Order: sequence, then structure tokens, then C-alpha cells
Amino acid sequence: MRRARWAAAVSAAAILAAGLVPMTEGDADEATPRTATTATYSNPVTAGVVDTFPDPSMIRGKDGAWYAYGTTNPILNSSGETGEHLLPILRSADMVHWSYVGDAVSADAIPASWTPSSRAWAPDIRYVDGEYHLTYSLSTGGVVLATAPTPTGPWTDHGLIVPRQAVAGCPTGNIDQAMFTDSDGAHYLYWGSYDVICVSRMTADATALTGPVTQVAQGRRMEGGFVVKRNGLYYLMYSDAGCCDGAFSGYTVKVGRSHSPFGPFVDDAGVDLMSLSSKGGFVLAPNGNGFTGLGHNAVQTDLSGQDWLVYHGIDDADPDFPPVQTRAGRLQLSKRPMMIDRLDWIDGWPVVNAGAGATVSGGTAPVTTGPVDDDFAAGLGSWTTHGRVALGNETDAKAFAHLSDGATLTSHDRVTGDLRAQADVRVTSGGGAVGLRAGVRGINGAVAWLDTTSHELRVEVRHGSTTADSSSPLPADFDARTWKVLALDWRGDQVAATVSSDNLIDPLATTTVTAPRNAAPDGTVGVVARGGGDADNVSEVPASRPVTQRVADPQPGALLDDYSDEFDGTGMPGTGDAGDTAGTGWSWVRRPASGPRLEGGGLTWPTQAAELFGSNNTASVLLREAPRNDFLVETKLTFDGSRASQQAGLVLYENDDRYLKLAHSVLPLNRKAGQFLHQTEFGKEAERPTTTPPTAVADGPMFGAAPAATTWLRLYAQLDEEHDEYDVRMASSTDGERWQWGGTWSLSMRGDLRIGLVSMNATGATARFDYLRTYDMGGESARFPRSWPAATPYGTADGRDELAMTPENSQVLDLQLRPQDEALGRVWMRDTYVNRFEVAGKSLYVATGTTRVPGLDAAAPWNDGIYVWTAPSLNGPWTLTDTTGIRPGQPRGKVWSPEFVGENTATRTVVAPWQEYWYDSQFGKRGEVWAPEVHYFGGKWYIVACMGDHSRKVGSFMLVSDGGVEGPYRLIKGNEDKPFGEPIAGGPAVVAPGAYFHIDGGLYTEGDDAWLVLHNNLFAKFRDDMEDLETPVDLPAFTQRKYSPEPYLEGASVTKVGSKYYLMQSAWANKTGTQAQPTWSYLAGTGPKDQYDAVVAVADRLEGPYSARWTLGVGAGHNNMFVDDNGDLWATFFRNPAHGYWASPERVDDTAVPGIVRLERAGPSGAMLYVQRPASAGAGG
Repeated sequence: MRRARWAAAVSAAAILAAGLVPMTEGDADEATPRTATTATYSNPVTAGVVDTFPDPSMIRGKDGAWYAYGTTNPILNSSGETGEHLLPILRSADMVHWSYVGDAVSADAIPASWTPSSRAWAPDIRYVDGEYHLTYSLSTGGVVLATAPTPTGPWTDHGLIVPRQAVAGCPTGNIDQAMFTDSDGAHYLYWGSYDVICVSRMTADATALTGPVTQVAQGRRMEGGFVVKRNGLYYLMYSDAGCCDGAFSGYTVKVGRSHSPFGPFVDDAGVDLMSLSSKGGFVLAPNGNGFTGLGHNAVQTDLSGQDWLVYHGIDDADPDFPPVQTRAGRLQLSKRPMMIDRLDWIDGWPVVNAGAGATVSGGTAPVTTGPVDDDFAAGLGSWTTHGRVALGNETDAKAFAHLSDGATLTSHDRVTGDLRAQADVRVTSGGGAVGLRAGVRGINGAVAWLDTTSHELRVEVRHGSTTADSSSPLPADFDARTWKVLALDWRGDQVAATVSSDNLIDPLATTTVTAPRNAAPDGTVGVVARGGGDADNVSEVPASRPVTQRVADPQPGALLDDYSDEFDGTGMPGTGDAGDTAGTGWSWVRRPASGPRLEGGGLTWPTQAAELFGSNNTASVLLREAPRNDFLVETKLTFDGSRASQQAGLVLYENDDRYLKLAHSVLPLNRKAGQFLHQTEFGKEAERPTTTPPTAVADGPMFGAAPAATTWLRLYAQLDEEHDEYDVRMASSTDGERWQWGGTWSLSMRGDLRIGLVSMNATGATARFDYLRTYDMGGESARFPRSWPAATPYGTADGRDELAMTPENSQVLDLQLRPQDEALGRVWMRDTYVNRFEVAGKSLYVATGTTRVPGLDAAAPWNDGIYVWTAPSLNGPWTLTDTTGIRPGQPRGKVWSPEFVGENTATRTVVAPWQEYWYDSQFGKRGEVWAPEVHYFGGKWYIVACMGDHSRKVGSFMLVSDGGVEGPYRLIKGNEDKPFGEPIAGGPAVVAPGAYFHIDGGLYTEGDDAWLVLHNNLFAKFRDDMEDLETPVDLPAFTQRKYSPEPYLEGASVTKVGSKYYLMQSAWANKTGTQAQPTWSYLAGTGPKDQYDAVVAVADRLEGPYSARWTLGVGAGHNNMFVDDNGDLWATFFRNPAHGYWASPERVDDTAVPGIVRLERAGPSGAMLYVQRPASAGAGG
């Protein structure tokens, strides 16, 4: 009840009788005004302490510290620990800086309720009548209760309180529980995962379930329910979409509210959480700040009264552990560190940071100390006492203040302005009371009484002769003898008192009163006892300032007609057929024979029995280009799906394996056969390189608000160049006016996204798109030309003429002729290599390649070695490097040859025995050197090359110069007996068994380090002295996304452009299709070899994982990249005459050339590389 009392001044005797001793004027003069300092924090708050801390819950212990509890995980993996910690516990003095203090379960004392493979998940911590109640789930099913006298134990196991097997009336996974205590003292347990959340009342001691089980929420991948109570309403928070899939975790925290702990709970659009749909009520969703998978939350309230959401998140940049050995075997786990963020209450709904989402850095930290904050560990020196006040001590609370009957404790410091006081209190005598005083100056101030005589929580505010008060009954079984959290908030003229067991937004009683006129929150804090009581962790700090307005939602900018379509035409769009009057701009991936049609001002499209998921890419996708800056795309979709997997909606599509999708989807409800959910599904598909091994194509959903028969869908795409990614946020509406904005997926930038539509997965439904509208959302336009869509399916070669070498984008270097070149009039060269180095402050260009000797059509079965040309600029003049001073009798420019075997000495090997010429009856003279590269590294010149198929041993080696680029060169120590690596199976029949090693070696350098790049898939680091590999055998392989089946590739090289690594290889494109419509494929056996192409893939690390490959240049195989003086990127080529196009008699004279072709970077961030395409190819912005 609430009442105001306006009375005459209360006598001092009455005050003393009530136990409230006023401050004297001297006391008031001595009280010092203080203000709280503002600290900041960064997420995750557990960074640098533990690697991961999933499903966190938190409580403030009676010792004044905060304790957090996490799911069983390898929390110290980065420190070398190989296993997991079973329910790890962290401790903090400020909710920001944490330390590890132990585990709730010892590996040496596993409870009997566990199975051999059980892992403990999702701990929930509460304080119930003097004990800490820790409930947790078992991965094998069931919920366990443990209790302890302190936050760190020792823990007493109470066994399963929810069984492993299904509970009648609750078809769900029996995990992900959380307790809740209502204001009548009743305890409840909420639990459930995938896809139902249930609730049951608990016994009075909160150790068992009792009474019926009620389903309160259901939804696709729904779990992690957590209930709080505020202003008389119950709020059920939960997470949906997926917790634990690295950067593909779509976890989002949502909420529904109810007037009863048993529901019905509804979201902020009035949708019942039991409805067969996705839900709104967004509390926290990923916002594109580098973290995703935000969820499985708990709550906490700081000393200022500000609520906080406690949850885990996943760092997109470091999302996954290597495989970890657990009780359940070897598992691939994601890193889910603990995060915290401000929880605002706006218009009756909880939302993190007013809707802005998670904080990464610079957030205002929780208020965990202030002008007054005392756990009495240092005694009573900061307090004025009246009556008998003594220090006590116990295991849990440590030091505390004990007040005898009539005693008071008053702080020396005070707070001016809106304030919040808080203390842990308990009544130590029957019929006694404990009061928390705040804003006390003289006889004025407020007091919150925990009164066991009247069995009520009462707040009184006095100003002069006027006192206003209000009270609320305590629960019938309220035990004031155990610690309770008593809080007093004074904001403006409103004064509220709250009592709870653990301050987890679960008050046992609240009461509010309007302060008397002219009363102001300005004064000290204190505690008063009637009959006797204890107090601890007493604080008074400036009150938090509630945020009352959400951040604004995105609003569409100007309509972009060139990227929009009102679907006013007829026929099938994107076909160019006579019936296609929809205008230009649309194209198809896998154009359907029939189905989609324009009619009545819309696009009608029956769903296909086709998929766009993983390796099953059969669905048709209708596409058009997207703007090169930030944009928002919207469609109005009417959809009548009724069977599992039917879906239709928007896509932002790069290729079949990299896209974002926002669709109205029909998905099954787990554990309820025959029931289906209508979901607003926001999916992401792309590579997941951080698993072991990397996942070529991964998929993850988020879920938006509930769709309707007609749903408006929006995708807002932003180019985040700083982090090299697209950030795309979804929204949906059921009326086109009120939009519910959900989460953001981040997709690393590579190629350009295109705007598209799909209608797929299962037949029997029809989608109608009324329009597609694209809006300008500002932002900088992409700096690089538009990329091309990848050829599909994977393994298809891009044979477009625009990717070929032409006089406009390429040239053949005018190399100085050798005597053997005179007849041809140019240098015959395969495996052309060109590079630029800075030597003595000047650019020096070098060129080399595989050459032949006069009289032979090829560089086999022997050639005369390696020649090197140099030039001061790319345009020449290209002259043979001057070797005449080293070998006067040898041709100029020949830097190494098997002929130089006579230069070997006891300490210096120039030609190893396995490299010498040799002879047989089939070929005569044998031994050729192929694919040389020249490198300048660490002030020395190196050549990496390979002995070809007719040599004694076939494989790669490295030479080092004792002088300049001209030599003299010698063999490094590691190649004196054999090529790099180990013998492998394969090679042509002319190679003797055991003599075939890896060919096409090259060198990649970065900083002070150098690596060998070998054949088509290997790399290895050189020793510091460059005389051999650090590990000469068992060479590691690049992590690549291979074709299926993988054809033979060769000529691998690595180049770093910006921050990206490019792995380039050579592959034969096999010609298929018809003469009129030819196609090409890199897959073996698909047709005759036609063009020797350069294919390329990109990665963030040298070792990979590398992306899907794409065609860099048609006919540009066996090449290298280099950068010229102007910073322009080039690649080499030679036109392979062995097969196909360049083997044609009319072209063969133009093959085997020292060619270079200019490259261009394409895509939003320039991550795609191609030979420079003509502007007419549509590559421009």
C-alpha cells in the first residue's frame, strides 16, 4: 500500500524508539559530498583471462565480489591446456576485470547423475535462503542442482531435478534451465532447448519440481530462457537461431512479457511466444561490430541501479578452437567469451544500449563502487556510529557490521542528486527490523525498512515535519534471518525500495512513494537496526539515468530506379524473350524452363523443388546488379507456404556458396511432428575457414519477427572497408509501416554482391513479389571495378574472351636475342617469369623462363640451362645479364647449366650428380631445367628451378649467388643429394621409379622470412641461412578448396597484394558444349584440353585456407605476379602450344613467348584479380 502522511514534527524520543537516530548538525557538516568516477570497458570482458566462457550467469556474492559461471569449455586452451574446465568460475571486483578461481565440478569427483560422456552446460546461479543454488544442464540431458555456502563452493550435489528423458507435457531438450523467484516467494524453473521452453513450480526450498509443467514458448532453435520481473510484468528472455557455429552463429536475444509466470508471453508486436512463427521482441542482435552469436543471457544490476545483460559472443575474427578432447570425445568448439552491455527499459521493453547493440570498446562501465562503498574489510573508520556497532566475520560474507537494538551506522561521505543506496542486510532478532537510510541530512532523508513485525517492506521519506511512506507485504515464507539485498532509489520526487534475494531483477517486494515537497536526495547513507541486524556491502552512488528513447532505425534514402523494378511487364524476366517486357537488368543463374511470370503488376513464382544450400545448388536465382555504395533493398512478398522447407525471398548473392538470404520460410518444429513454423529467416552461406579442417561451405540462420501472409522484407547493406566486409542488416514488416529490425550478418568482401530473388526448396507454394525497390543509403562507392560472377558450378572455367590477353592489356617483352634465337627472331620461352626488385635504391627488372636449344621443338629431353635478362624499366631495354666476366667462353646470360659441373669443388657444389646430363638409347642426351624464378632477398640473389622429366631426378632446387644477379651461383646444401621434399608417385613414364619429386618450385618472401612454394599444394619455410628447409620432409600443404574431382594442377606461386595472399596455379580448361555455345571445365575428362589457364584463390594467411578458385586469365597459365614501378600489378604468360587453341597451326608461331599482361583488382575491396578487362565488358563501377 502507498500512503502520504502530513504530520507535525516527530519527537526525538519517537525517532529513538523507532531506531532512527538523526544526524546532528556537526555530523552533517562533516559529511563530504562525493561523485562517482566514470570508467569505461571493452568487450569481451573475459579477454586475456580465459579463451571462452559460454552461457554465462553472474551473481554478486555476499563478500561484495561478482562471480560468473560458465559452460564446460577449454577456457585455457591458448595457454597450452588440452582439456576442458567443468563449469569454470570467475571472480571480479567490478564486473569488468576477472580472474579464474576454480571449477564447480572437479574432474576427480564427477556426480553420479552424469554419464561417461556428459558435459556440464549453461549454469544458472541464485541465492536462496542463505545458500547458493547452482543449476546446470548435462549435454546428455537433464538438469542438476548443486548448493554451496559460498559462491565457489564446496558444492553439494543434489542430483537431477529434471530428468534426462522427456518430461510429460514438455517436448523439448531438457537443458538450458534458469530459476526465478516471484514476489510471493514461489520458485520456478524454466528450461528447454530446440524448440520449446517450459516452466514448473519448485518446492519451497527450491530443490525439486512440483506441480504441472507448462509450455510457455516455442520457436525454431529456441533455448536459454531467463525470466525477470519488472513493474509487475514477467519478462521471458531467450535466444534463438544457433549458439555454437563460429562466425555462422545467429544467436539473438529476444523477449516476451506476461502478467503471469505461466504466460501467455507475447512479443512487442503482440505475437504469442507459443505461436507457430518466428518472433520479434529483439533485446540484442549482432550489429556488425565484429561479434556474432550473441546470446544465452543472464542479467545483473550495478550499484547505480542500471541493469546489464550478461551473455556470450563470438569474435568473427577468431571464432573457433582447434579440435579439443572432451568427455564426449574430440569436438570442434567455438570460442564464446563473456560480454556485458547496458540493458535499457524503453516503453516497457528491455533492449541493449537503446537498440544500438553490443559494445566493443569505450562503453561506460558498470558502477561497482562509488562515493560510499564498504564491505567493512577495513573496519568502521569511514562511518559514524550511534549505539553499539561491532564487526562480525563469516565464511561467505567475510567482514560485516552488526548493529544492536537502536544502533545506527552513518557514512562520512554523501551523494548529491539522484542516488541509489544498497546493502546486504539481515534481521538477527525476532520481530526486529533493519533500515537502509539514504539522502540523510539531519532529520531529513529516506529509509527503507525490512520489518519483520509488520512483515512488510516500508519506505519512509521525511522532510521537516512531513513524512511520506509506502509499504508492500513480504512473502509469507520470507526469511529475514538470511542475507537479502535491500535497495533504495531516490530519483527526483520518487523514492522506491526493493528487496530481493540476489538482485537479479527478481524482487521479493517493491514499494514506491512520492517524496514530500522540497525533499531532495542529498545526504549520507546509513543503516539502522531495531532489535538487531547485520549489514554488509553498503553503498550510495549517483543513480543511473534511464535511457528512454531508442536509437533510430534506418530509413530508406532516394529510390534508385536503375536497381529497382515494379514488375509491370509480362513474360519471364531476365530471358530476353519476346514475352519479356520487364525491361533490362535481370539475369538468371540456372534459368528455369517455366514458372516465374509477370502478371497483374507483380512477379508470380511457384516454389521449385530445388535447393541453394551447401553443395546442392540447383535452385534458380533471378539477379540484377546492386549499387556500389551502401544500399537498402525492399520487396513485398505474398507467400502461401504450408509444407516444410518451402521458402521465398530476397538474396544478396555473390555466388552459389557466398550469399545472404532473407526469406519467408516454412520450417519444422523439433519434437512436434507435423507442426511447422513460419519463419522470417535470415541466412548466411560462405566458407568457414576457421574450423579444422576448414569448412568449404557453411550455413547459419538468424530469425526475424513473425511473418504474415504478406510480408515486407528489407536488407540494408553497408560496405565496411575498414574490416573488409559487408555488414547486412535485416528487417521485416507485416503492414509496410512498422518495421522490426533484427540482426546483422557480416560477410567478408570478395566479389560484388547482386540483388536477387528466390522461390525454392519444395514445390506446392506460390510466391508473389509486388516490387523490388532499391534505395541509396550513402557511403563511399567501391574503389575498384565491379567483379564478375563466378562461373558455376564450381570447376567451370570462365572462358570469356574478355579474360584473354589482347594488345590492349598485354605485351611480349623484347628480350635481347641469343645466337639460338636468331632464326626465330625472338626468344622462345615457356613458364615466363618477370619480377622487379629494388637494388641499391634503383629498380631492377629480371626475366627468365624455360628455354630450348637449337634443333629441338621443346625444352626436352635436354636444354642448356638458365638464362637471365635484366632491364631498368618494364619497357626495357631487356639485355642478357653480363656473365662474360664469370665464364668468358659461355653464352652471355647463361647463369646456370648442368654443363657447369666442372666448377664443383670440395666445398662448393654448382651441379649435383642428380642434375648432370646423362644418356640413354631412347633419348640420347637427357637433362633439362625448367621454370626458373629469380629472387633478391636479404641482399642475395636466388634462383629456384626444377629439373625436368628427362633428368636423373625430377624435382625442384635452389641456387644462391656469390655475387650479383649474374652469379656465380651454387647449389644450396639441402639440394646436394636430392630435390626438395620426398619422392612421390606419378610423373611421366620416362621418369625412373623413385626419381619423381615435386616440380615447379618457387620462392615467397615476407619480411625476414622465406618459404618454398612447391608444385601445386606444398609450402615450407626456409632456415635463416637459406641452405635448406626448416623441415625438409613431410612438407605442409596449403589449405585449399579443391575441385571435385581435383584435376592436375601445377606452377603454384604465392603473391601478397595488400593484406591478401593469392595462390595462383595453372590448369587446362577442357572445352565442352557446342560450337555455337562452348563451355569449359577444369574437371578431368570433361573434354579435350583447350586453354592453359591461370586460376587463383585468395586467403588471409599464407597457409590458407584459400577461397574457391576463379579464372584469372584465359591462356595465362604457368605465370607469376609482380608489381611495377607505378604500383601496377602484372602477370606473366607464355601461350602453351601443347594442346587446343594455341596448338592450332595458324597460332603456334605466336606461342612460347615472354609475355606480360596487366592485371586489375576488382570487387568492392579489390580482392578479386583478373587480367585487365575492357571497359565494354561491364567491369566498370
